[in-house]
Amino acid sequence: MKLKIDPDFKIIIPSLSAEEFEQLEQNILSEKRCRDAILIWKGFIVDGHNRYEICQKHKIAFKVSKMNFASKKEALIWIADNQLGRRNLSNAVRIDIASRRAQLLFMDRPINIRKTVAEAAGVGERTVYKYMKLVGYADAKTLEKLRRDEIKIGTAFREMRAETRVVRQIDVGSKGYLGVVDRVLKVGGVYFGVGEAERSGRIEGVGKCLDRQLGLVDGCLGGNGDGALI
Repeated sequence: MKLKIDPDFKIIIPSLSAEEFEQLEQNILSEKRCRDAILIWKGFIVDGHNRYEICQKHKIAFKVSKMNFASKKEALIWIADNQLGRRNLSNAVRIDIASRRAQLLFMDRPINIRKTVAEAAGVGERTVYKYMKLVGYADAKTLEKLRRDEIKIGTAFREMRAETRVVRQIDVGSKGYLGVVDRVLKVGGVYFGVGEAERSGRIEGVGKCLDRQLGLVDGCLGGNGDGALI
């Protein structure tokens, strides 16, 4: 049986590590069957992408079970809820999934995104806040470690804060009150201003504040009111 794959469905489901995929493959091969049915909706897989890939590769028969959803959005929400029911997911992955779920819910009605994500992911709102900041500022390697649960969100957040600073500078020119904000990047114990960081190629991981007016720094940088980043 040839099944269809919808990228919108598959992206919600966390990818298996190479070791996890190999273990699943060995289990199916040793039993010479796919124990769990592959769940489908209108011919599209909603659960069982890896099992389907393995069965197709080794020509192993599998069962399917049809799901009934009123719409694609309902199917997407079900997939998210089904994945959030798993116990072996890192908090980072749970927040990723819960965020996609919240975006779908927001299409129907206004919701408190952070609260909704926290409740679905089973974590505190502060943890959601920290992870979202990391998604915006951390490098790809750190994010992958978070999703693999090789580093905790709180630890990565503290390390990021130790490396990134926001400083205020007061222009005492003709007007004498214009506030200017600059961001500095710590590299090897040396702090570089944004301009110098750009010229030296050290700007990676450090975003720019599009509007450097002091009064807008908190909104632009997510500050806490005293000029400090996050």
